[in-house]
Amino acid sequence: MKKFLIFVISIFSIFTLIACQDSININLEIVDTKIGFKKITYKLNWEDEKNQLLSNSMYAIAFNDDKEVSRYEKIEKNKEFSLTNLKADTDYQIVIFGTHKTKVVELYKKNEKTLLKGSDEENPYLINTKEELLEIQKVMESDDTKTQEVLLETYYKLNADIDFNSEELKNSIFNDKDFTGVFDGNGHEIKNIILKNDSKSHTSLFGRVSGKITNIKLSNIKIDNMEKSNTGTNYIAIISSYSYNSAVFSKITIENSEINQKHKSQYSSLYLGSISGYARGSYSDITLSNVTINVDIDKLPSAYIGSVIGSYEDSNMNKHSRMTRVYVKNTLIDVDFSYEESETSQRNLNIGGIAGKVIGPNQGTETNLYFSGNIKADQKEFTKLKDEKTPSSSEINIGGIFGHDRSYLLADVFVDAKIEVGKEQNIKGIKEIKVGLVTGNNSVVTNAIGKGTVEILTDEIKNIKTDLLANKFYSQNYLYQEALFKVDNIVVDTEYTLIFSKTDLENKKINNWILEKIV
Repeated sequence: MKKFLIFVISIFSIFTLIACQDSININLEIVDTKIGFKKITYKLNWEDEKNQLLSNSMYAIAFNDDKEVSRYEKIEKNKEFSLTNLKADTDYQIVIFGTHKTKVVELYKKNEKTLLKGSDEENPYLINTKEELLEIQKVMESDDTKTQEVLLETYYKLNADIDFNSEELKNSIFNDKDFTGVFDGNGHEIKNIILKNDSKSHTSLFGRVSGKITNIKLSNIKIDNMEKSNTGTNYIAIISSYSYNSAVFSKITIENSEINQKHKSQYSSLYLGSISGYARGSYSDITLSNVTINVDIDKLPSAYIGSVIGSYEDSNMNKHSRMTRVYVKNTLIDVDFSYEESETSQRNLNIGGIAGKVIGPNQGTETNLYFSGNIKADQKEFTKLKDEKTPSSSEINIGGIFGHDRSYLLADVFVDAKIEVGKEQNIKGIKEIKVGLVTGNNSVVTNAIGKGTVEILTDEIKNIKTDLLANKFYSQNYLYQEALFKVDNIVVDTEYTLIFSKTDLENKKINNWILEKIV
């Protein structure tokens, strides 16, 4: 891999330095050195049989033009330490000191230079071909941990469209390691990929992300895990299977793509979406068009399924918008499941046009969300507990925006959805079914435009909650709604049906981002 031989500076040889000052003799061994963009990492070993150095007295300093720029105290044997907050493409003098009696002694000195290529937006690592992208994957699957650490924090930029010509990938580009860098699509397109994963719990193109994915289009991407799939917890997405608090997803378009996933274990959860399966971080300017999601669940566990995000959790409890300007059109979510009653574990099916479930503080507001498409949930089989035992609670939560929404506020949203629950046969065994055009379970909604149909077919579940916008409560300043509800094939009478013309909508000061998409 010629490019990365230049790109990564690694010191593989082990050498011994002897520090002799004031009659001390310390054998210092540089076990490992890793040169990065903004840090230099070392691992040291040394012999000091006569205890000539004071305990925990060894430290390292990085100098630039004789000025100290970084320091690490209390170096330990055979443990990595890093000199951080350095600048890319900069020369540093690295000096390691220790204390002998009352004197500071110099044990090691060497000049190093941090890396440049791939350090930032001004010096990106350019990707021009499929082969160059797959070369990153090859290194990430190797034993070369030094190069891997650099690749995970690199600033990448696509320099051309890339066509995989229906090639199968059975691992993510970054081998499900945490990508902390930036992948800038630069307005280019990646297309025609088949993603498969027969044994691992993660399936996606980029894997785990705590960095940034931006300005990229993906088309004709297919996840094909229907015949074989992992038997444990599954994290499934086209972009990122699992994202962290610092992750940023922006200016991403996915079109003409599909996700086909089989889930086998009733004791392990399923997290599935196009952008992220299990999600944290921020999402903005996301567009999905003509995306199909087919899920087959053998025995229902807790499942979180959305066209964009499976399950979102804001662990930082930030009081800001985490999802904004998310536009989903012509999308189908089709879930088939069997249900087996259990005494102990709760089984929930959460499906949303945008996200299956969201958890966060009630101070945050999700704005400018648009979904048009169909959502279907059908039960294949039902197994009842024996011996008159009492089963645990279970829910189906389905909404055109969010299936289950805990403490989020929704504003300026549009839904044009056909939601069908139990179209093939009656739903059995589920304790509660909660369905709404905007959210299925728990939400505060303002400035929502909803139209479409909701149909629920069941002959034995009595606790069914449906409403035009959200099953529980919503504010009264909705703008437009037109819906037909059916339960047990009987039309449910609705109290509110308001239809506004274009002028009426403008007078209501509906958000322009929504207005321009519907008139």
